[in-house]
Amino acid sequence: MEPIKHSLPVIAVIFLVLTGCSKVDTSISTSLNIRVIDKLGNSISGVAVKLYSALEDLEHQEKQTGSTQTSDTTGEVRFDDLQPLKYYWLAEKGCMNNLNGVTTTDILELNKIRTVTSTLIETGTLELINQSSNQYQVFVNGTLLLTADPLYECTYEYVPAGSYSIIASQVGGSTNKTYNGNITCGGKFSVTYP
Repeated sequence: MEPIKHSLPVIAVIFLVLTGCSKVDTSISTSLNIRVIDKLGNSISGVAVKLYSALEDLEHQEKQTGSTQTSDTTGEVRFDDLQPLKYYWLAEKGCMNNLNGVTTTDILELNKIRTVTSTLIETGTLELINQSSNQYQVFVNGTLLLTADPLYECTYEYVPAGSYSIIASQVGGSTNKTYNGNITCGGKFSVTYP
């Protein structure tokens, strides 16, 4: 009986190791299924979704992976025959997009389908124009955004819609002005200072 006592733990370990194994199903394509929703959780149809394999490609909107897909009535698109990589995407419909969350966060698994949800938000444009010969620090809602050189213009696209307070403070000077306004869906909030 003594040899059996020593064999049971070994058998249990072998059983645990074997039950943790699985065969990769090569009949399934490595795929990414993206469900597009609004901030209330409702599916959005008719959204154009472009896929990229590098963040730089997304930022420059070049070297797209595959063709642009359009979400169906359930808000879903699917990209098949992908490489096991980390992917990024741009989903847009009108003035709504997903630029605040666009990554699979990790590498896709070979021969598996990954499903993710992407939330679209309303965005617009923020334009900042320094029309003086002085340098200005520009704060947006209390956070320093940039130090603008003299006669400097800067345009930020895909800024979330909402209320904004812009403070333009002259570097080494006494001029300090506040501008309040809204960015609406597809709209522009333009600030010319001082």
